[in-house]
Amino acid sequence: RSLPGIIKGGAVLCRMGVSYRRGDELPFMRTLARIGMPIFHTIHGTGLMEGGSFLWLNEHTAVVSVGQRSNAEGARQLREVLKTLGVELVCVDNTGYGLHIGGSIVMVDIDKALVFVQDLPWLFLVRLKESGIQLIDADPLQGGMGVNCLAVKPGRVIMSSHARYSADQLDQNVVEVVTVDFNETFTGGGGVNCSTFPLIRDNI
Repeated sequence: RSLPGIIKGGAVLCRMGVSYRRGDELPFMRTLARIGMPIFHTIHGTGLMEGGSFLWLNEHTAVVSVGQRSNAEGARQLREVLKTLGVELVCVDNTGYGLHIGGSIVMVDIDKALVFVQDLPWLFLVRLKESGIQLIDADPLQGGMGVNCLAVKPGRVIMSSHARYSADQLDQNVVEVVTVDFNETFTGGGGVNCSTFPLIRDNI
């Protein structure tokens, strides 16, 4: 999940922000080539970019976070690619030592997002609300699993059974939650969203 970003018609091959993950890019590139997926761009030079730093808000707007895992040069390269597709890239700063924006917000429907509001910049929260996106509060006491879920279709998500508060919040806001026992996997540092890699996205 931390590697390529899938966009319309192909992929952007990321460049890991931590040295111990460098080299992960090669098997991903080979796999994409083997299945015939075009690679539009490879983040290179001083650019850093990880998949968890990238988020689609809708088909015309995406978000990238800049911090210790993705930098401004990586964001600039990604913006150039998305511009050719008519997609606006919104750039936000991670707060503190936050790794990825995917640890603070996940779209769970076309107009709903599960968020840790305390981890997101104020102006970005304002923009989300002005865009008509309803913000559903996750429980920060549940750690990363509180927001780390996967939308398999608008209004239906898969989430760790540990995230009871967040699941209740989603249920109250008419989002169907399918829970799985993911606690042991999460000890390695990744949740449901981190462990998946969508290759094809249907239009909604």
